[in-house]
Amino acid sequence: MSVKTIVRRVFTLVVMFLAYQIGEAFVLVPGLISRGTTPVVYTAILFSAIFGGLIALLWRVYATNHQADQDPFIHRQPFDGKRALLMVGLIVALFAVQALSSVLISHQVASESQNQDLLLQYLAESPLAMTLIVVVGAPPVEELLFRGLLMQAVPHPEKKSWRWLAAGLSAIVFGLAHAGVSDPVNLLVYSAMGFVFASAYTLTGDLRYSIGLHMLNNFAALFLP
Repeated sequence: MSVKTIVRRVFTLVVMFLAYQIGEAFVLVPGLISRGTTPVVYTAILFSAIFGGLIALLWRVYATNHQADQDPFIHRQPFDGKRALLMVGLIVALFAVQALSSVLISHQVASESQNQDLLLQYLAESPLAMTLIVVVGAPPVEELLFRGLLMQAVPHPEKKSWRWLAAGLSAIVFGLAHAGVSDPVNLLVYSAMGFVFASAYTLTGDLRYSIGLHMLNNFAALFLP
């Protein structure tokens, strides 16, 4: 992979991330302004149009990059016993990360992350829009961004060691996007979650597994105490 290709892919990633932020705002703001009284049909249509288009665009970029790379490792993998066992292990890892975060917060080593505070605030003010974004829209978009496009910007994807390097990089960037350097404890927590998602993709070569894990994690963060 040439330097030019890496720069182009990183630039595309940044543009797509900004588009995600703008799209999220367009879906969320009407509900915040109306204090959750926006008609359900309007919210559903707006969400479907914006996130459906964004996911389709991201998938096309991801597929185009994959075709150019001709990486045989990345392809759809059937959900068999081996991968079911892998998913169980990764779910346990996610639970461990969340449990550790709760312990750190309860012992006042860390405070609740700003990302989680905003999530709960927006959920109270615009429940339908926030639920759709967090559980349905964000997981595929963020996995296509942080696992798909970002890991495609790392050279030598055919080498196992480089795939794990890309997984580590994607985890750190995921943490920075959700916590930032000003909150180092939560940065580590979100980076750990990102590494679990990246491990699903790195071990299977199928982005659907990391998307499924991300959806499960977000559902739990939103609705489980």
